[in-house]
Amino acid sequence: MLDSTAARGKAPGLGTAGFVCGLLAAIFALVPVLNIVLAPILAIVGIVLGAIGMSQAGKTNAPKGLSVAGVALGVVSLIILVLMLAALFG
Repeated sequence: MLDSTAARGKAPGLGTAGFVCGLLAAIFALVPVLNIVLAPILAIVGIVLGAIGMSQAGKTNAPKGLSVAGVALGVVSLIILVLMLAALFG
């Protein structure tokens, strides 16, 4: 029996990488020292990789759920980061 992902096309690896980066950015955005150094980099990388993954998924008819989640987590991480920095520096 064929896997549903194999029947529709290759699963977007960049979307998965974007999700992982976005998830790590969301976690690191809540850690006081890591939110200044690591969270913005991972959030931007997650947004970019998620957007590329969505584009590739649209072309190959592959699922794009992880790509969308990567972009969303990256944006949420940046919002958390801005709010925490605003609270810190007033």
